[in-house]
This record gives sequence, C-alpha cells and structure tokens, in this order.
Amino acid sequence: MKILFITMDWMKYYVGEGDEEKEVPPCGYNFQYTNGYYYGYGRGIDEIKIEELEGVTVDDNKVENVLVVWLAPNRNGETCIVGWYKDATIYRQAITEFTLDSERFEKTYSIVAPARGSLLLPMEERNYIVEGVDVPVEYHMEREQLAQIRAYIHNYAGDCMNLVLTEKELNGVLSINMDYERYFYKADEFLAKDAYAKAIRCFNKAIAEEPNETLGYECKASILLSLKMYDEALELYNKVVGLDEDNDLAYYCLGLISGLKQEYEKALPYFDRYLNHRPEDHHVRAERAYTYFIKGDSEKAEKDIKLAYEKEKHNPVVKEIYKRIVQK
Repeated sequence: MKILFITMDWMKYYVGEGDEEKEVPPCGYNFQYTNGYYYGYGRGIDEIKIEELEGVTVDDNKVENVLVVWLAPNRNGETCIVGWYKDATIYRQAITEFTLDSERFEKTYSIVAPARGSLLLPMEERNYIVEGVDVPVEYHMEREQLAQIRAYIHNYAGDCMNLVLTEKELNGVLSINMDYERYFYKADEFLAKDAYAKAIRCFNKAIAEEPNETLGYECKASILLSLKMYDEALELYNKVVGLDEDNDLAYYCLGLISGLKQEYEKALPYFDRYLNHRPEDHHVRAERAYTYFIKGDSEKAEKDIKLAYEKEKHNPVVKEIYKRIVQK
C-alpha cells in the first residue's frame, strides 16, 4: 500500500467532529463521518503531486489504496502521528461539491477513505514522533522508518476518538423489559450522555415489541441521520412511510437524505410531497430551492428561494441559500 504523510498544524489539539477547538478550517473537518466515509482536505495544499507516489504518472488524476498518515506538532514542537486513513483515494486537485448539509452547503476535499479502519488518536495516544518531516506533504521517507510506521499502525490497539457504530451496536436490543413508553424515556437518558448505541438498543426493543408503530423507527432514524449514517436512516424512514403514508416528516427526511446522498432526482418528489401538505414551511422550501439550483434549474430555484426569503428572511438557512442562489 502506498503511503502519504500530511502535516496539519490545526490538528494539534483536534479530537474530532464537534470539536470546539479554534482554528479549524471552514472547508470541512477531517475524520467527519459521512455515510461510511471520511473526507480530508489540506488547507493551503492546492494540489497533491500524486505522481510522487510509486506507480502514479502525471496523467493520473487520482490514486487509490493509499495509507494517509495525518501529522501535527505536539506541545514540544515535535511532529507526531494524530491519525490515519486506510485505503484512501487521493485526488490531484481538490474537489468542491454542493451539499444540502446546512452546516456548510458545500464541501471541499482531496482525500476520501472508508471510515472503518481509519483512526483519530486521542491526545494521550499521540506519542509516535516522526522525524525529518518539514513540508506539508511528504511523499518519501527512509525505508526503515516507513516500515516502523506501518508496523505501528498495523499493530495499534489503543483508544480512538472516532467511534463508528458496528452492525452489532445498530441491531442490539435492550436486555430488560419495561412499559413501551419507558423505552423512549430511557433512550433520552442515554442520549443526554451521547450514548448513542445504548439509546438505539432502547428503540430496537420498542420496535421489537410494537413493530407496527412508527415512533421507534423514527427515533432510531433520527439518531442515524444525525450521525450521517444516511443509508441506514433512509431504510428506516422508508419503513415509516410504509406504515404511515401520511407521515409528512418522514417524507421530508427522505428528501433531505436523498439530497445529502447527492441523489437529487429522488429528493425532489419527497420535498414536493412534504410542501404540498405543509406549504408554510419555508425552511424546507429553501432546501428544495437549493436542490433545484444544484441540478441547474435556476428558474425554479429562484422562484422557491425568493418566496422563502420573503416569508423568513431571518432564518439563517433561508438567508444563506438566498445569498448563494440570488446574490451569487
């Protein structure tokens, strides 16, 4: 497997998504889970010279199956390993894509890798010092040092900051029995502690006891959507509308998830269905406008966003989408 080292000063104290640490670049966090993948972007690195990697030519626009090792200075000014992406794809030029994610509406990345197998180390585990790296991107290193780093990563068995829910955790069921409503109260207690896997076990128990009730599916789907597990959430919301064809919120969520998955043709009918029932929801109207905009239908996009802005100009999402479509 090819190996690439990227030094990011801002990752010095970075501990993952939701980190309050200052100086995190607006282009997007590394190690931010999105539907089974992590994305990466090196601020200040406009082009990665992938031809420096073995077997890659200047005509190649991307290279696959790369081990990306993220580095940052520690408190002593030494360069240490803060995490890694395995089986990554690296693009020569950074890619910018529009997204319905209201946190940023577009994402820029030059690296994408499967989340499973990629690790962000906690602060106390950032003890491996890498010598001789004095450039943002390092393509070459002495063979002995490379072998030692590969062995360290291969054998690492410590803690990590980026926990990805396993199939077992997604399907686990609470072991104790209680009244149906109590499962949801118990889940709320777990969610207050960010114990998502335990909350999911409560919802799974509720679903097992009342499989024709939608609430358990909706609550579980909401967690998975917040964790950007889009495929899993989509399946559950489809189950909801199968049980309750008048569930407007589920149709909206199906549209939102389809848009987040960049399946815009699928997203629009769901948004249409929702807005036919709730035309006063101008937040969703703005999201439909942005979907039209991404698809290149400027006329419908402007019609939707102008109406939304007229009604809710102080809504931050409406305001941002208006700026992107009308004031572009």
